[in-house]
Amino acid sequence: MKKLVTLFTVILIFVLLLLSSIGCGTTLTGKIAFVGSYEDAPDYSVFVMNADGSNQIELAPAHFILFPHQYLSPDGTRFVNIESSQGTHWLCLIDADSGNQQKLADLPELSPMTMSWAPDGKKIIMGCIVGAEAKEMNGEIQERYYQDIYALDVEAGEFKRLTDTLSTQEFYPQYSPDGSKIAYVASNHDPDTWEVTSVCICVIDADGTDQNKVIILVEEPNGLVIPYWSPDSKRIAYTWYDEEAGRNSADIFLVDVESASRANLTNTPIIGDFDPSWSPDGSRIAFCSGITRDVYHLRVMDLNGKIVSELYDLTDYPAGFPSWSPDGSKIVFTDRHDIYTIDADGSNLKTLVKGEGTYRDILYPIWLSQ
Repeated sequence: MKKLVTLFTVILIFVLLLLSSIGCGTTLTGKIAFVGSYEDAPDYSVFVMNADGSNQIELAPAHFILFPHQYLSPDGTRFVNIESSQGTHWLCLIDADSGNQQKLADLPELSPMTMSWAPDGKKIIMGCIVGAEAKEMNGEIQERYYQDIYALDVEAGEFKRLTDTLSTQEFYPQYSPDGSKIAYVASNHDPDTWEVTSVCICVIDADGTDQNKVIILVEEPNGLVIPYWSPDSKRIAYTWYDEEAGRNSADIFLVDVESASRANLTNTPIIGDFDPSWSPDGSRIAFCSGITRDVYHLRVMDLNGKIVSELYDLTDYPAGFPSWSPDGSKIVFTDRHDIYTIDADGSNLKTLVKGEGTYRDILYPIWLSQ
């Protein structure tokens, strides 16, 4: 009997090892995802690989060039994508391990442009084109699109409209890490001339129960881009630049969600600072900084704007897109067609992907958090 128990134990261990080796129950946490296109392919896809650059796998086509974490569920087991056939479109979930697809919802009138998963994986918020208008202006036919924020219940496959405004375009929705709030960018337009009158960062409750309770944290004449929540959900980092002066006028700001007080962290009028990325503990921000598209740098600053690490001299735009490892010790980024990691103190540079000859473009490497 003892021999049978021992034999059973050995067989059980062997089976468990075999299952783990073939990827049973695999998640993508701890891996690195990126958006790329092969040299001989015009379209983009989302790829994942191990943290050392090995085992590069193409997950699915990227119908929009979004950050990979906008497609991937927080637990790294599922991937949301848009499928189409014979003029109809729908959202589907793809299992990251098996590749099996599950239809989520039809898209008869909505065109998702940006997405964000809720931290618990139960909902996905989207900035969707909901309609368009065309009219003659200055002797030419001009067209503009209307965008609103929708929440999709992943289990029920049902949409809920969170914003409904005609003269405002809402986009880049982002859940706070604690799941209680949603931040998004709102672009206000003159109803007659269609000119942008202001751009805001707004915050609403994540459940969307009170659509009139919109907190306008920041309002500028133009030039606001994606809001980035701090890990504790108390602050938002963002880039603002004067569109007339161009990208070189960009600065990174920090705004307190409760008080709406804000600070210019970089404050460099002739230098463009952009792509802020929070460290997991919320004490540092990695970002790109430069005078021209050909001369800029990857840096790390503290929350007072003090540079604490000079990481890397970037050589070709678009590049950079820093993302921290889950333990905060390393940063992954791109330069030209390559992907690198470097320690947060600027040491130990490693090449993960040499894209020349394989990839035409590589964008948005994201270290998938636990």
